[in-house]
Amino acid sequence: GEILIFECKFWGGEKVYGETINQLMGYVTWRQNYGVVVFFSKNKDFTKILPQIPEIIQNHPQYKSGFRQISSSHFVSDHTLPEDSGKAIRIHHLIYNVYSE
Repeated sequence: GEILIFECKFWGGEKVYGETINQLMGYVTWRQNYGVVVFFSKNKDFTKILPQIPEIIQNHPQYKSGFRQISSSHFVSDHTLPEDSGKAIRIHHLIYNVYSE
């Protein structure tokens, strides 16, 4: 069957986001089709973070196609597997606001 791989991190900007996609892609194998990146933001002004996400995802070196926004904080994209450019992995990107004073 299909296996789902998750990677969870705290928001740290574009560099951390790219590293997180790389980390997730290091876990998946050719037999797997899906992955999930979950980010938790402790930052104020959460709505300023969300517009950055589409560009970060689409600028990732392994981004292939299929970018779409499901909701204000849920995105989907297809990326190529590092060792096989013909194999696509669909990644769901979920961003959560956990800011608290």
